[in-house]
Amino acid sequence: MEAIGLSQGLERYYAKRPSLKRRVPFTSVRGMSNQAVQPVARQSPGSPVWVNGEEVAEDFVNGYKYAISSSSSVVLSALQARCRAAGGGAGKCTYTV
Repeated sequence: MEAIGLSQGLERYYAKRPSLKRRVPFTSVRGMSNQAVQPVARQSPGSPVWVNGEEVAEDFVNGYKYAISSSSSVVLSALQARCRAAGGGAGKCTYTV
């Protein structure tokens, strides 16, 4: 959500400066806290009605820490793949949370 404002700010900056030879590339990644949304389940097998499901204790115990780690691992894996594709060796393409 916060990235929308950042993205718009960058785009407006570039729009007002058409003479810039190079733009800074950016992307937004939205991670989700596992404790923000309660699980849902069908009321009965095959039912079109959805009800609150059972809470997954692990999601609420680790919550925010797990959400940060799981979202970060996706971004860091993408950066690692780009680094290796650009010719970086294993020692240069290591990222950790």
